[in-house]
Amino acid sequence: KNGCVTDGWIYLVLSPADFPEGTDFSQIRGGYGLYRIPTATDGYELDVGAMQTVLPLSYEEIEDICVMKSPWDGVLLLLTLEHGALRLRLFDEASCTVLEDYTLDSYSSMPQVVQGEDVLLLLSYDVPERSFLALVREDGQYVPSLRGTLPNKSYRWYEPAVAYRNGHLAFATLSPDEERPGLSMEVWIWEEGGEVFYGKFLRAAAWEDSIYTSTPLRLSWKEDVG
Repeated sequence: KNGCVTDGWIYLVLSPADFPEGTDFSQIRGGYGLYRIPTATDGYELDVGAMQTVLPLSYEEIEDICVMKSPWDGVLLLLTLEHGALRLRLFDEASCTVLEDYTLDSYSSMPQVVQGEDVLLLLSYDVPERSFLALVREDGQYVPSLRGTLPNKSYRWYEPAVAYRNGHLAFATLSPDEERPGLSMEVWIWEEGGEVFYGKFLRAAAWEDSIYTSTPLRLSWKEDVG
Protein backbone atom coordinates (compact mmCIF):
# COMPACT_ATOMS: atom_id res chain seq x y z
CA LYS A 1 0.00 0.00 0.00
CA ASN A 2 1.51 3.28 -1.12
CA GLY A 3 -0.82 5.49 0.88
CA CYS A 4 -3.73 5.88 3.26
CA VAL A 5 -6.22 8.57 4.27
CA THR A 6 -6.82 9.65 7.85
CA ASP A 7 -8.79 12.49 9.44
CA GLY A 8 -7.52 15.55 7.58
CA TRP A 9 -4.46 13.99 5.93
CA ILE A 10 -3.35 11.87 3.00
CA TYR A 11 -0.17 9.88 3.69
CA LEU A 12 2.06 8.71 0.84
CA VAL A 13 5.23 6.68 0.39
CA LEU A 14 7.31 6.17 -2.76
CA SER A 15 9.11 2.91 -3.35
CA PRO A 16 12.66 3.37 -4.71
CA ALA A 17 11.95 0.45 -7.05
CA ASP A 18 9.52 2.71 -8.94
CA PHE A 19 12.10 5.44 -9.63
CA PRO A 20 15.44 5.58 -11.46
CA GLU A 21 18.56 5.34 -9.34
CA GLY A 22 19.71 8.79 -8.22
CA THR A 23 16.23 10.38 -8.29
CA ASP A 24 16.34 13.78 -6.57
CA PHE A 25 13.70 14.17 -3.84
CA SER A 26 15.09 17.47 -2.57
CA GLN A 27 12.23 19.41 -4.18
CA ILE A 28 9.91 17.91 -1.59
CA ARG A 29 10.13 19.74 1.71
CA GLY A 30 12.08 17.43 4.03
CA GLY A 31 13.38 15.15 1.27
CA TYR A 32 12.62 11.44 0.96
CA GLY A 33 10.43 9.69 3.53
CA LEU A 34 6.83 9.47 4.68
CA TYR A 35 4.83 12.31 3.13
CA ARG A 36 1.51 13.85 3.96
CA ILE A 37 -0.82 16.27 2.19
CA PRO A 38 -3.84 18.02 3.73
CA THR A 39 -7.11 16.61 2.41
CA ALA A 40 -8.96 18.89 0.00
CA THR A 41 -11.06 21.49 1.81
CA ASP A 42 -13.25 22.15 -1.22
CA GLY A 43 -13.67 18.48 -2.01
CA TYR A 44 -11.89 18.66 -5.36
CA GLU A 45 -8.29 19.91 -5.43
CA LEU A 46 -5.38 18.88 -3.26
CA ASP A 47 -2.78 21.43 -2.24
CA VAL A 48 0.20 19.47 -3.53
CA GLY A 49 2.46 22.39 -2.67
CA ALA A 50 1.69 21.75 0.99
CA MET A 51 3.10 18.21 0.84
CA GLN A 52 5.81 17.70 3.41
CA THR A 53 8.00 14.93 4.77
CA VAL A 54 6.86 14.03 8.27
CA LEU A 55 9.36 11.19 8.75
CA PRO A 56 12.66 11.46 6.86
CA LEU A 57 14.09 8.15 5.63
CA SER A 58 17.26 7.10 3.86
CA TYR A 59 16.49 6.54 0.18
CA GLU A 60 19.70 4.53 -0.27
CA GLU A 61 18.80 2.01 2.45
CA ILE A 62 15.21 1.27 1.47
CA GLU A 63 14.28 -1.40 -1.07
CA ASP A 64 10.50 -1.23 -0.63
CA ILE A 65 8.03 0.60 1.60
CA CYS A 66 4.33 0.63 2.50
CA VAL A 67 2.11 2.54 4.92
CA MET A 68 -1.35 1.79 6.30
CA LYS A 69 -3.68 2.70 9.12
CA SER A 70 -3.36 0.76 12.36
CA PRO A 71 -6.14 -0.44 14.68
CA TRP A 72 -5.54 2.68 16.81
CA ASP A 73 -6.68 6.19 15.91
CA GLY A 74 -3.81 8.51 15.07
CA VAL A 75 -1.26 5.73 14.59
CA LEU A 76 0.08 4.43 11.26
CA LEU A 77 1.98 1.26 10.43
CA LEU A 78 5.06 1.92 8.30
CA LEU A 79 6.91 -1.08 6.90
CA THR A 80 10.22 -0.83 5.08
CA LEU A 81 12.47 -3.41 3.52
CA GLU A 82 16.03 -2.36 4.36
CA HIS A 83 19.04 -4.42 3.25
CA GLY A 84 16.80 -7.50 3.10
CA ALA A 85 15.37 -7.07 6.61
CA LEU A 86 11.79 -6.01 7.32
CA ARG A 87 11.39 -3.06 9.65
CA LEU A 88 8.10 -2.07 11.30
CA ARG A 89 7.49 1.37 12.75
CA LEU A 90 4.42 2.69 14.57
CA PHE A 91 4.09 6.36 13.63
CA ASP A 92 2.15 8.88 15.73
CA GLU A 93 0.30 11.43 13.58
CA ALA A 94 0.00 14.11 16.27
CA SER A 95 3.68 14.29 17.23
CA CYS A 96 5.14 12.99 13.92
CA THR A 97 7.36 10.62 15.90
CA VAL A 98 7.99 6.88 15.90
CA LEU A 99 6.37 5.24 18.90
CA GLU A 100 7.74 1.74 18.33
CA ASP A 101 10.42 0.35 16.02
CA TYR A 102 10.99 -3.36 15.24
CA THR A 103 13.50 -5.13 13.01
CA LEU A 104 11.96 -8.43 11.91
CA ASP A 105 12.87 -11.33 9.61
CA SER A 106 14.71 -11.19 6.29
CA TYR A 107 12.57 -11.00 3.14
CA SER A 108 13.33 -10.68 -0.55
CA SER A 109 10.06 -8.82 -1.14
CA MET A 110 7.47 -6.95 0.91
CA PRO A 111 5.11 -9.41 2.66
CA GLN A 112 1.35 -9.06 2.59
CA VAL A 113 0.09 -7.56 5.87
CA VAL A 114 -3.15 -8.73 7.49
CA GLN A 115 -4.38 -6.91 10.60
CA GLY A 116 -6.53 -8.41 13.31
CA GLU A 117 -7.37 -7.55 16.89
CA ASP A 118 -4.05 -7.56 18.77
CA VAL A 119 -2.31 -9.46 15.95
CA LEU A 120 -0.41 -8.58 12.80
CA LEU A 121 0.10 -11.36 10.26
CA LEU A 122 2.87 -11.15 7.65
CA LEU A 123 2.41 -13.40 4.62
CA SER A 124 5.54 -14.00 2.58
CA TYR A 125 5.43 -15.13 -1.04
CA ASP A 126 9.18 -15.65 -1.28
CA VAL A 127 10.14 -18.89 -2.96
CA PRO A 128 10.79 -21.75 -2.56
CA GLU A 129 8.86 -21.68 0.73
CA ARG A 130 5.86 -19.47 1.44
CA SER A 131 5.70 -18.57 5.11
CA PHE A 132 3.90 -16.52 7.73
CA LEU A 133 4.91 -14.65 10.86
CA ALA A 134 2.35 -13.63 13.48
CA LEU A 135 3.15 -10.63 15.67
CA VAL A 136 0.96 -10.62 18.76
CA ARG A 137 0.31 -7.57 20.90
CA GLU A 138 1.52 -8.25 24.46
CA ASP A 139 2.09 -5.65 27.17
CA GLY A 140 1.97 -2.81 24.66
CA GLN A 141 4.50 -4.37 22.25
CA TYR A 142 4.42 -6.56 19.16
CA VAL A 143 5.99 -9.96 19.92
CA PRO A 144 6.82 -12.59 17.26
CA SER A 145 4.65 -15.50 18.40
CA LEU A 146 4.00 -18.00 15.63
CA ARG A 147 5.81 -18.93 12.44
CA GLY A 148 4.77 -21.45 9.84
CA THR A 149 4.64 -22.50 6.21
CA LEU A 150 1.78 -21.46 3.97
CA PRO A 151 0.06 -23.90 1.61
CA ASN A 152 1.85 -23.88 -1.74
CA LYS A 153 -0.68 -21.92 -3.77
CA SER A 154 0.10 -19.87 -6.84
CA TYR A 155 -2.12 -16.90 -6.01
CA ARG A 156 -2.20 -14.16 -3.43
CA TRP A 157 -4.89 -14.26 -0.76
CA TYR A 158 -8.20 -12.49 -1.43
CA GLU A 159 -9.61 -10.42 1.45
CA PRO A 160 -7.77 -12.37 4.19
CA ALA A 161 -8.69 -12.14 7.85
CA VAL A 162 -6.88 -13.19 11.02
CA ALA A 163 -7.64 -13.73 14.71
CA TYR A 164 -5.43 -14.82 17.60
CA ARG A 165 -6.19 -16.15 21.07
CA ASN A 166 -4.21 -18.08 23.66
CA GLY A 167 -1.60 -19.47 21.28
CA HIS A 168 -4.05 -20.25 18.47
CA LEU A 169 -3.94 -18.37 15.18
CA ALA A 170 -6.93 -18.52 12.84
CA PHE A 171 -6.58 -17.38 9.23
CA ALA A 172 -9.28 -17.22 6.56
CA THR A 173 -9.21 -16.23 2.92
CA LEU A 174 -11.35 -16.32 -0.18
CA SER A 175 -9.88 -18.41 -2.98
CA PRO A 176 -10.84 -19.49 -6.51
CA ASP A 177 -12.79 -22.73 -6.43
CA GLU A 178 -11.19 -25.49 -8.47
CA GLU A 179 -14.44 -27.40 -8.96
CA ARG A 180 -16.82 -24.62 -10.03
CA PRO A 181 -16.75 -20.91 -10.95
CA GLY A 182 -16.58 -18.48 -8.07
CA LEU A 183 -15.06 -18.46 -4.62
CA SER A 184 -14.63 -20.79 -1.72
CA MET A 185 -13.53 -19.79 1.76
CA GLU A 186 -10.54 -21.54 3.30
CA VAL A 187 -9.79 -21.52 7.04
CA TRP A 188 -6.63 -22.63 8.83
CA ILE A 189 -5.82 -22.79 12.53
CA TRP A 190 -2.22 -22.98 13.71
CA GLU A 191 -0.66 -23.41 17.11
CA GLU A 192 2.94 -23.75 18.26
CA GLY A 193 3.26 -27.31 16.93
CA GLY A 194 1.90 -26.50 13.47
CA GLU A 195 -1.40 -26.64 11.62
CA VAL A 196 -4.24 -28.18 13.63
CA PHE A 197 -7.25 -27.48 11.40
CA TYR A 198 -8.07 -26.86 7.75
CA GLY A 199 -11.52 -26.40 6.26
CA LYS A 200 -12.86 -25.34 2.87
CA PHE A 201 -16.35 -23.93 2.57
CA LEU A 202 -18.19 -23.33 -0.70
CA ARG A 203 -19.68 -19.92 -1.30
CA ALA A 204 -23.31 -19.41 -2.25
CA ALA A 205 -24.33 -19.41 -5.91
CA ALA A 206 -24.58 -15.60 -5.84
CA TRP A 207 -20.79 -15.46 -5.86
CA GLU A 208 -20.29 -17.73 -8.86
CA ASP A 209 -19.79 -14.97 -11.44
CA SER A 210 -17.02 -13.19 -9.55
CA ILE A 211 -13.85 -13.95 -7.65
CA TYR A 212 -14.03 -10.69 -5.72
CA THR A 213 -16.32 -9.34 -3.02
CA SER A 214 -16.68 -5.84 -1.62
CA THR A 215 -17.42 -7.23 1.85
CA PRO A 216 -14.19 -8.13 3.69
CA LEU A 217 -13.97 -11.22 5.82
CA ARG A 218 -14.09 -10.85 9.58
CA LEU A 219 -12.71 -13.45 11.95
CA SER A 220 -12.97 -13.74 15.74
CA TRP A 221 -12.85 -16.31 18.51
CA LYS A 222 -15.96 -17.06 20.54
CA GLU A 223 -15.72 -15.93 24.14
CA ASP A 224 -16.12 -19.46 25.53
CA VAL A 225 -13.20 -20.83 23.51
CA GLY A 226 -10.03 -21.36 25.57
